[in-house]
Amino acid sequence: MTNNRLFLDRTEINRLNAQKSTGPRTESGKRASSLNALRHGITAQTIVLPSEDMKEFMQFTQNYHDEFAPKGNYETQTVQSIASTQWRLHRLEAIENSIFALDINKAANTLITEREDTHTVLAMALSLRDRTSAIATLSMHQQRLTRQLAAHMKELRHVQEERHAREHFALFEAVLLYKLHLEEQAEAAQTEAAQTEPATPLK
Repeated sequence: MTNNRLFLDRTEINRLNAQKSTGPRTESGKRASSLNALRHGITAQTIVLPSEDMKEFMQFTQNYHDEFAPKGNYETQTVQSIASTQWRLHRLEAIENSIFALDINKAANTLITEREDTHTVLAMALSLRDRTSAIATLSMHQQRLTRQLAAHMKELRHVQEERHAREHFALFEAVLLYKLHLEEQAEAAQTEAAQTEPATPLK
């Protein structure tokens, strides 16, 4: 049997297996699949997920560019990194809030309290107890992104301070050169005036 024949057979087997696969069918399987999607959403390199609004993201990043007014490719990319990191932090906050909101709603019929605020606190406590791993994962990624954000901000301040220093020096140098040019023009005018002044006749 040739290598081509083996390849075709393997391809056909994979195709048939794919047709048989319909994804998770049980509730536990569906929850696991959902958690996998959540995990991918947390660590995704794609900044804007399919469930998010690209126009909203573009406006979000534009606000940062308007605020920091970057110049050059490096500053522009650094500002973009700041905006992207902050966007991902907002996503983690939304995921965390959603977890608590779902658990609070779930506990609506299981917890009986006289006060609504007490009910909310108890529901959040149960959520923290039952979702320790998920909350810890969220916290880990939040801390990592927060460190990245701080590093990007520090780098932007550094490069912009250097650029401003260069710009100020260049402006100071231009002013000095302009003053020197004016002085040279004045000296040249005085010399020309002295040379063209008519001689005083002798008496």
